[in-house]
Amino acid sequence: MHINKDKTIGELRDEFHEKFPGLKLEFYKHDHKAYDTSSADDIIEPDVSLASLLDFSDDKEYEIVSDVSVKKLETDFHDIFGLNIQVFRKSKDLWLQTSATDDWSLEKQNSKGLHSMGIYET
Repeated sequence: MHINKDKTIGELRDEFHEKFPGLKLEFYKHDHKAYDTSSADDIIEPDVSLASLLDFSDDKEYEIVSDVSVKKLETDFHDIFGLNIQVFRKSKDLWLQTSATDDWSLEKQNSKGLHSMGIYET
C-alpha cells in the first residue's frame, strides 16, 4: 500500500478492500486502545485528502500482509502514519468492528467475512 498526500481516505479504503473483500477500513479522528471500538461520530469522510491529515514530506510504503494481526495493523497505521483506523469484518448484511478479535490475522478475519457472505475460499 502506497501512502502519499495525493490520496484520499476513500482511495486507501478501496485499496484495502480490494485485497481483503471480507474486510474494510474506517479512519477516525481519534485513536482507540486495542479491543476497544470507535464511535461512528468520529469517522473521517472518504473524500478527505491525506495531505490535510498528515505531516510528512516523503511518500511511504506499507506492505499489508495477510498474517498480520488486526491489532498490529491498527497500531502500525497510528505509529507510522498518524492515522487512526479500525478494521471491520462483514457479517451477513452488517459491518462489525473487529475489536473483540483484534488478535486474529487479517487472513482469518477476511475468511470469516467471506464465509458470512456465502463465499468459500478453496
